[in-house]
Amino acid sequence: MEMQKMIEPVFSVLIVDDTLLYRTMAENILTADGYHVYCVESGLGAINLLKTIKPTIILLDIEMKNMDGYETFSVIRNCAETADIPIIFITSKTKPEFELKAFQLGAADYISKPFIPEIMLKRINRVIQLDLLQKKLEQQVRAKGDQLEKISLQAISTVAATVDAKGRYTRGHSVRVAKIAVRIAEILGWKQEKIIELKHIALLHDIGKIGISDLILNKPTKLTDEEYEIVKNHTAIGCEILKDITVIKNICDGAKWHHEWYDGNGYPDGLAGENIPLTARIIGIADAYDAMASRRSYRSSLPNQFIVSELTKYRGTQFDPDLVDIMLMLLGDGLDVKASEHPVFIAGNLASESQALLYQVYNKSVEENRKALGIDALTQVYNRRFFEFEVNHALGQGYTGIFMMLDIDNYKQVNDTYGHVVGDKLLILLAEVFRNVLSAEDYVGRMGGDEFVIFLNNSFSEDYVDTIVNEISKNFNEEKSEVDYLNICSLSIGIAVAEKSTNKISFANLYRQADIALYSAKQLGKNRHAYYHAILQEIKKITLKNIEQDILSFKKYVFAKERNQSILTPPERYELAYQIIKRILSKQKNCRVDIIILAISSDSYVDQKNIIKESKQSLKVAIHKSLRASDFDLEFGGNQFMLILANASDAVCDRVAARVIKQHRMESDEVVEVLYRKAKIIW
Repeated sequence: MEMQKMIEPVFSVLIVDDTLLYRTMAENILTADGYHVYCVESGLGAINLLKTIKPTIILLDIEMKNMDGYETFSVIRNCAETADIPIIFITSKTKPEFELKAFQLGAADYISKPFIPEIMLKRINRVIQLDLLQKKLEQQVRAKGDQLEKISLQAISTVAATVDAKGRYTRGHSVRVAKIAVRIAEILGWKQEKIIELKHIALLHDIGKIGISDLILNKPTKLTDEEYEIVKNHTAIGCEILKDITVIKNICDGAKWHHEWYDGNGYPDGLAGENIPLTARIIGIADAYDAMASRRSYRSSLPNQFIVSELTKYRGTQFDPDLVDIMLMLLGDGLDVKASEHPVFIAGNLASESQALLYQVYNKSVEENRKALGIDALTQVYNRRFFEFEVNHALGQGYTGIFMMLDIDNYKQVNDTYGHVVGDKLLILLAEVFRNVLSAEDYVGRMGGDEFVIFLNNSFSEDYVDTIVNEISKNFNEEKSEVDYLNICSLSIGIAVAEKSTNKISFANLYRQADIALYSAKQLGKNRHAYYHAILQEIKKITLKNIEQDILSFKKYVFAKERNQSILTPPERYELAYQIIKRILSKQKNCRVDIIILAISSDSYVDQKNIIKESKQSLKVAIHKSLRASDFDLEFGGNQFMLILANASDAVCDRVAARVIKQHRMESDEVVEVLYRKAKIIW
């Protein structure tokens, strides 16, 4: 790409999107906030325009015809004149893999469609400010000349601390590894100069994780093979970051080879024994120790006894035997490597102001990114995405508790009558009530509009839950009572229980159950709470009552026809069953015929027809796998099946029904349940 005439308007934005609606929407938002905006509808159009202008930032759509966003990104990055322009991907795709790929390519951020103006502007401003600050710092560094590499190292050290902060349980990890490495080097009798060098190499050993997605680093369950391969790339990424720094000798050794095994089974190069630099071997065992001694998303910290056992077990395979002996000695002496929250920097006469400034900048970036991605901007509780992640993480760790869904009765009326400003204040008020009533261990999230969700950790007592619900309602009523027109508002709450014994327990299932309970509370008159399990029991009672009524009606029909009694408008669904039973009884003397009616009971009020249709098919399969050749089955109404068994005892009938229901559970989803009742017909 050849640059012709460069125009550099301050805070200009290039929007690249092939959808006119989103281009216009983004342009209006940014123009209203004072940005100078350029718009193009294709990647090729962006490349051509960048020959004459250089915007402050680029908003780049991923899905475009001919040349998609990823291809356009590569062309822009590979041009020297445009390589330093921050690029934010914009897309309607919400799957983690799209976000992951964007950050792997080097995107500054990722904004989802449709745009939320406040979030969009905050993210763009954050990226611009960080970019400007970075460029300003780079200018200052270049002006100092002889301090270039040293100050760069300080910046990277700060990034290393930020990398540790990416993981919930890895804060301070690099510092602790550096301290352990120093202790080992002291025992080996290294000179002070070499020990300081080792400390700095150890501090930066995990810097490559800056290029690994938070979604993978904080995953609460075991990584897939593909995800593990991505994580392994952090050694190569780290080496790439550090390769041009010469102020510290062999600085890449720790980052690149701290996962090599003494027997050659490590990565990335499969080095073995003395071919692994001693620095990397030291950092490797220090890293492994801290990983075992620290809490992780998927487990608690491991006891020293277990760590000693693991070090001994892998002596000579994963770890250098001599280093294992030193580690065991340190553990025997009561190894203590409690880390400061702040990174350890190179000591000496380096620019302390730059060091402090860089740390503040990156720390602020992490905090703002957390808020942008995980916190609802209006209420300051979790947004839907982050709340779901936290709940699934807790459930994955074996936590149990109560899931609550709340919304404000008559909220729309308040919004429509008094405006969104008043409506927003009401939401903020409710969020503040949650903060005053709930404990720090509980999670609160906003799903959107006036819908909030709460997860009470390790709480099962209905008395406790009722107390919390009453306290929330009481506080809410007291706060809103100060404004007369808010007295029409109240709270409706749906409640689901997350138990360890529950199959397929997840955020999605709890959300569905609480939603059903909330719907029931609304139907019952609002300003109340309802439990999902109580609703489920009521649905079961109604279903069983309907089955019993159908059995009674059918038996009346059978005997009335046999006795030539007139039946007004006999149900057509009875006739086939009647004919089958009559044929069985006519062939056998002293014969007993048993009937079983199975009914599908669903708790879902959404898409009921499809759910029943799918479950009926599963029930058909289950019946055909469970009946004898001599038995009959037929559809007996919209959600019912009748089984007709000749000469079967009560016990056999029960076993057949249980077998069908068990088979159905294997074939179908858990949103439906099959219930049954039986009866016998003796001629």
